[in-house]
Amino acid sequence: FIFIFYKHYNFMFIQTDRINIEQIVEELYDFSKPGAIAIKDVLTARGRIALYRGVMALKHSFKKAEPKVNNITQDFKYLYIEQVEEQLINTEFLLSVNQLKAEYGEIYRKIAQAAQFSSSEFSSLGFNWYKAGSNGISPHRDFETDSDLVSIFCIDGHARFCICSDYEKNNSVKLDSTPGNLILLRAARNKDEQKYRPMHYVETIISEKLTAIFRHETKSVQH
Repeated sequence: FIFIFYKHYNFMFIQTDRINIEQIVEELYDFSKPGAIAIKDVLTARGRIALYRGVMALKHSFKKAEPKVNNITQDFKYLYIEQVEEQLINTEFLLSVNQLKAEYGEIYRKIAQAAQFSSSEFSSLGFNWYKAGSNGISPHRDFETDSDLVSIFCIDGHARFCICSDYEKNNSVKLDSTPGNLILLRAARNKDEQKYRPMHYVETIISEKLTAIFRHETKSVQH
């Protein structure tokens, strides 16, 4: 998915000094560890504001998630930019999304090289929007077709984001999803790693929560 850069903001969205590639790889791909980390203050305050304004300019394009999928309950809306109708795209949305993609793309490529990903590029950018008081999403693992890494930028709002060991939320551990933070979840680099994907959930939506999620999607699970 490619949007053309016409111009860009004169400030950075990401504080690159918050990113430690070696530590990320060690925490996520050592399978004796949970496979999920939160990194504080990755998004700048000005970057968060620009993203919120840009994305919420398309709030009427968000779609409601299916209330229940198998054992998973969902109460949020979502938007994938690769599915946005071209005539709906405005300059504010275009500028903010492109800047985030460009800055994070450089970081992602470094992680991909260090962790030997199947691809050095992400292929999807989506946004999840939880209204205050919503039920969030119950314990689940992300799609098997999500490979290598799932990256969640916390843009706005407060909620409880946890990893756990099962659908009953046993052994829950809270990750810091304060606005500005980046949550990284391990995804499988091959078929043998599917069992190591962390189960997680979002609940207690105190205030409207907006997140940006980068994924690399594959058509089938790699062997």
